[in-house]
Amino acid sequence: MKIKPIFFILLCICSFFACEQTGLTPKKDDSLDKFGLLWAVAPKASTAPSTISYTTSSTGAKASGTTIALQTGVSASFSPTITLPNGMTATYAAASLPSGVSINATTGVISGTPTTASAASNYTLTVTFTAGPGFFVNGTNPYSTSIKILVGTSTDISNVTCSFFGVSNGCGGSAGYSCTASSSCSSSSTCSNLTACLF
Repeated sequence: MKIKPIFFILLCICSFFACEQTGLTPKKDDSLDKFGLLWAVAPKASTAPSTISYTTSSTGAKASGTTIALQTGVSASFSPTITLPNGMTATYAAASLPSGVSINATTGVISGTPTTASAASNYTLTVTFTAGPGFFVNGTNPYSTSIKILVGTSTDISNVTCSFFGVSNGCGGSAGYSCTASSSCSSSSTCSNLTACLF
């Protein structure tokens, strides 16, 4: 079928104005922009800490890693060292601590004035993390670890000499230490629980 010249001319004119109206470049696909926007606002991973340790400046108290020692009748405070990234916050919990000792759920500080001496014992510290704005917690949450707490007497804090298990005149214990050259521990069956033998 032949196209008459007049129709051919009209077809060319219409095509010209159609191209002017829409442009010759393809319509931009904004799906990539939408993907980029979703990527920008999507929560990002924030890795939860997996270690914690305690320090103290209190008189008559000691701290190393997750082992702490207090004296009966003496107030002491132990602060946690933990790195919380990207605005992350944490809450802390530890049950059945020695009498007179407690943990601050917001700061993780362990403090108090213990009333009764007790041998070194392990307690479970649980830390629950909350991610900062725009992040989600990546890693173990909540995180649990063991802390060892000893409540001793002033004699326990004194300068005793600690050696490895099996030393003459010493005494053994689950911690694997013995004490020597000290009348306060050489006759005791729990010298490994004396403060000086924990650090």
